[in-house]
Amino acid sequence: MSTECSSLARAVGFALALQIQFLATTNPGSVTEGAPPGGLGASPDVPGGPAATTPAPVAGAGPAPAPPREAARPEGEGTRDAGPPATPPDSPPDHAASRPTFAIGAGPSVGLGFSSSPVALGRLFGALDWQHLSIEIAAQADLPATVRRRDGAGFSQQHLFGSAALCAFPSRWRGCLLVNVGQVRMAGQDIDRPTSANVALFQLGLRAGIVQPLGQRFFAGAHADGLLNLVRWTGSLDQVPVWTAPRFGAAVGVDVGVRCR
Repeated sequence: MSTECSSLARAVGFALALQIQFLATTNPGSVTEGAPPGGLGASPDVPGGPAATTPAPVAGAGPAPAPPREAARPEGEGTRDAGPPATPPDSPPDHAASRPTFAIGAGPSVGLGFSSSPVALGRLFGALDWQHLSIEIAAQADLPATVRRRDGAGFSQQHLFGSAALCAFPSRWRGCLLVNVGQVRMAGQDIDRPTSANVALFQLGLRAGIVQPLGQRFFAGAHADGLLNLVRWTGSLDQVPVWTAPRFGAAVGVDVGVRCR
């Protein structure tokens, strides 16, 4: 009995030793550091076992180099591309627009109420123009017109006068206050004793016109004048009235001119 028990104990011990040796050969890292000799450590595959330890740093290796950092810039300094573009300094105001420009021109017109029939007028003018204001001085004259009575006798009359106009023009259109001052020269025709006379001419009026630029310097325009005769005259032959100037008159004409800057 004792011999059988001892034989069984040796067989169990031998099988246990073989099993331990087999486990040590197949799982060399399963034995944890500090475990007692012959003790078994927990395998990573075993549920609930401790997590695998991190590898120890290599002896003699220095700390990992820090990532390069951008060089510090002084406060307020930026790249050339940063920020809005520099604003150019304000240019000095242009005073050319406030300076007057001188203009000269001429043109024909047709006058109504200057004689018993329409008369042809011509004028030569000069003007100073600002941005929205103009002052014009002109000299005007018409061709002699003859007024006749039924027997053929009559008299001729010619208008010679100067005019001044103050105009405002917010655009190409303009409105003007107009004054005409001059004289009317009359002379008898086809009469036994022809005589002559001069009568004062004084008119107030309003003008509406438009000016169209033609390039940088030249321009063309059109105007219509409404006139009030402050002095009315009557032409007589042999002390018999032949024609009396009306209270109202008018003139319509065109102009061409050039500006001198």
